[in-house]
Amino acid sequence: WLLAAAVEPGRDFALGTGQLTNPASWTAANLATVWNGGMAEAVARSLVLALGATVLVLTLAAPAAFALAALIRGNGFKGTLLVFFVAGLSQSTPVLVIPLFSLLRQLRLLGTEWGILLPEIARSLPFAILLLWAWFAGSPREVLEASRIDGAGPWAQLTRVALPLARPAAIAAGVWTFVSSWNEYLLPTLVSQDGSLQTVPTLLASYIGTYNTQFGLLAAGAAMAMAPSLALYAILRRPAARGVSAAERAIQ
Repeated sequence: WLLAAAVEPGRDFALGTGQLTNPASWTAANLATVWNGGMAEAVARSLVLALGATVLVLTLAAPAAFALAALIRGNGFKGTLLVFFVAGLSQSTPVLVIPLFSLLRQLRLLGTEWGILLPEIARSLPFAILLLWAWFAGSPREVLEASRIDGAGPWAQLTRVALPLARPAAIAAGVWTFVSSWNEYLLPTLVSQDGSLQTVPTLLASYIGTYNTQFGLLAAGAAMAMAPSLALYAILRRPAARGVSAAERAIQ
C-alpha cells in the first residue's frame, strides 16, 4: 500500500477513496520531489548519526561487558547489575526531555550533531552491555584460559578471542542501536529547534499539516526511510537472532 501510494498520482488512493490506477499512469514525481526537497541531506545525516552511534556503542560496550563477565561471578551482585541495566532500558526519552534539554544547553550542544549523538549512545549502551555481557558470561572459559596461558593480556583476549566468538551478539546490539538512532524523532527535534539539523523522521513530519497533509510525498518519504532498516534486517536477521537467543539462555 505504501509503495502504491508513493507512485499513484493525486490523493484519492492515499485517502482510501480510490482504486489502483493503470500502472502506466504511475509516476516517480513524489519520489523525486522528496529526494530533491531535503531527503538526500536528511538520509546522509541520519546515516552518519546511526553509524556513529553504532560504532561508539559497540566500542564502549565490549570492554565493559568483558570486564563484567570476567570479574563478577556471584549471583547476588549479578542480579543487582541486571536490575540496573534493565532500569536503564526502561527510561524512555520523553521522560528525560526537560533535564536532557537543560544539560545539553549547559554543555552548549544544542544545535549540534553531538547533542543528538551522545544521548543516543547513552540510551543504547545498557542493552548492548547487557547483551554482550550475557554472551561473554556464557562462553567457554577454557578458551580464554588457554589464551592467557599463551601470554595474551586482557585486551588481546577481548579483541582476538572473545569478540570473534561474540559476533552474533555484537551484530544484534549493532542492529538495535542503528535502528533506534535511525528512527529517532524526539531528540533531533529537541536539539535542533530551528530545524537546521533535519533527519529522516523530522523531514517526514514536515509533510504532515493540520489542514493539508501531503500524502503522496509522505508515502514516498516513508518508503525511502524504511529501505535501510529493511535491508539491514534482511542481511543480519539470522546472526542477530542467534545472538539474542544465546544471551537469553545465558541470563536465565
